[in-house]
Amino acid sequence: MSNNPIAITVQSVMAITDEKIASLKREYTVKIQDALAQVDVWNGVANQFKTRLEILNELVVGTNGTPKLQERSLGTAVGKYAGMEATPAVLAVLEDSSEALATSDIIKILENEGFNTEPEHWKAAIFTACSRLAAKGKIMSLQRNGKAAYLKKT
Repeated sequence: MSNNPIAITVQSVMAITDEKIASLKREYTVKIQDALAQVDVWNGVANQFKTRLEILNELVVGTNGTPKLQERSLGTAVGKYAGMEATPAVLAVLEDSSEALATSDIIKILENEGFNTEPEHWKAAIFTACSRLAAKGKIMSLQRNGKAAYLKKT
């Protein structure tokens, strides 16, 4: 160790600079995480409005002048989820799964098992069903790889 006062002062300045840099790194990391969480929230809000818009696009004026949904044909769909509405189908998929599933996983399972994919907005309806079920506490919501994943309540 040197008795040179200039060397001690330089070391002190370097230590303060390192501390400040580390502090700024922590602060910026937190701000980035907060911003990414906000993006996820706003994506969810945008998807909800997309679903509402799709529903409005399907409205037609009935013979008595009041709006009604267009008739949907379930056809002769065959499969485990054929003829089911979105919310019960999501619950059934999660009940059959032993792991957390992202919305895209749920959609793939429904597609492969006979769910009615004819309406344009059916995927948005699945996203909305997942969000609503989680908000009501009927299923658990968690983050997996930065995206929402859902799991049946135990």
